[in-house]
Amino acid sequence: MKSADKQQWIFLIFIWCTFLLWEFQLQTLPSFDQNYEVRYDLMVLPVLLLITGYILYSQVKTNRKNPR
Repeated sequence: MKSADKQQWIFLIFIWCTFLLWEFQLQTLPSFDQNYEVRYDLMVLPVLLLITGYILYSQVKTNRKNPR
């Protein structure tokens, strides 16, 4: 695995772990009112999915060009 591939996977793991920790923190707040709060975490989720899709696509495309 190349260094760039490792960096992409580490970045992907980092952003998803950060998102999950943020979501867990929001869900455990006692004053969390789901009716009136702006859910920025749900606004960020599509961006995370797009980044994940792009990284997975680039990994698959790279592996097809250079099989082991």
